[in-house]
Amino acid sequence: MKWQHVILTRFNLRSDGLVKDKNNRDTLTPAWYEERFRLFEDFCYPSVLGQRETNFHWLIFFDRSTPQEHLGRIHGYTRDLPEIRPVFLDGMERLPEGCREEIRSLLEEGTTHVATTRLDNDDALARDFTAAVRSLAPCPEQGAALLDFIDGCSARIENGRIRFRRKRLAYGPFLTLIEPADRTETVYSLR
Repeated sequence: MKWQHVILTRFNLRSDGLVKDKNNRDTLTPAWYEERFRLFEDFCYPSVLGQRETNFHWLIFFDRSTPQEHLGRIHGYTRDLPEIRPVFLDGMERLPEGCREEIRSLLEEGTTHVATTRLDNDDALARDFTAAVRSLAPCPEQGAALLDFIDGCSARIENGRIRFRRKRLAYGPFLTLIEPADRTETVYSLR
């Protein structure tokens, strides 16, 4: 079995009618962008950059309406990690097909399976996450498999202090779907 691992991150895709985040704050404002980039650069980006197993691709989905002043910053990420591919889509509704198109363009000849991992732009992976995914890959006869890494920790930033808490969460933020390359729907297809 030959397979490839693709990490998927939605950064700022517009969604019709969604103008507030889960904490009821306005989204896509200059302050929102600065906070998202800060969280991404402090937690998410370095955690992927520090993976021990580097045989993966990372697709980061940005909205086509991303302000011009952020584009240099975005493209700069690829200098440190060539596996990163910024993808610009026209809103969240383009995500399913945009994901599949980008993944198809990455596949090496002979690839039988694709593993897609969901990674939020404010989350971080353990240093051995991609190695763990590789070691747990299913046998070819299994067809598809869902990996759910339920143990982790969460960080909460309050008044400039970071508080960590151990967490056990089924169907949490680090789901990985391994499926046949010719029928890839991606981890985002899971409800």
